[in-house]
Amino acid sequence: THTGESFSGVYRVGDKYLPDAFERINYVLRDHRNDEIFPMDPRTIDLVKIVHDRTKSNEPLEVLSGYRSPKSNRMLRNTSTGVASNSLHMYGQAMDIRLPGYNTRRLRDVAKRLKGGGVGFYPKSDFVHVDTGDVRSW
Repeated sequence: THTGESFSGVYRVGDKYLPDAFERINYVLRDHRNDEIFPMDPRTIDLVKIVHDRTKSNEPLEVLSGYRSPKSNRMLRNTSTGVASNSLHMYGQAMDIRLPGYNTRRLRDVAKRLKGGGVGFYPKSDFVHVDTGDVRSW
């Protein structure tokens, strides 16, 4: 949402990830504060795709945050609440998402049912955090 950029396309065929697609994904999900690019964990992309598929929505997901550099993470920790000091965003293992026209509480529930990692719900900011860490929710 911060850059207006997007990715739409095939990123995986069977169990083979497509390097060119991931190059674009990593660019789109870079830290928009400093343009730092980091390789996203393919499991995170898979998890978010499954969440999206389960909503049965044709609308594209909006990503508020993909990769976050340690410097950006420190700045966010100092200026807001709910930012983990060792956030999985810094390892390409987390995304903050929303889906236009889809209730964010329902989006959270879809993600939680998958038990694919952590799910955080931020109703005031209207987004869901999804990561491939331990299964937990907040």
